Amino acid sequence: DGPTAQLAVGTAADYRGALHLVRPKWTGRPTTVLTASALERSGVTELWDGLLEHLAAIGPEVVTRQRGDQAVAAFDAEVRERLLEAALGGIDGEHLTRLGGEVRTGVRSVLGAAAALFD
Repeated sequence: DGPTAQLAVGTAADYRGALHLVRPKWTGRPTTVLTASALERSGVTELWDGLLEHLAAIGPEVVTRQRGDQAVAAFDAEVRERLLEAALGGIDGEHLTRLGGEVRTGVRSVLGAAAALFD
């Protein structure tokens, strides 16, 4: 939008170039890079049409499976975060910082510092 429109065009070109370096997520479905501007009301229809076409091509069962996989991944991340908070809740922050410094400088190994954290 506005003064950053040219930056968006350049960034889109960069993304198009970079996409040739990675494996496509959807076999047989090339990734399309689009630009849109809500302020200028341009490109939004093309973006929406492209999204609807992609969803129709991959099918609702794929979308449902992917959303389920994302939900499980979010659940796993939340469980890990809460376990980490529970495990570190009683640990002195200075001790944690000191051990991190020892790992950084090679005074302690990663495994040794982790074990010392819970001793």
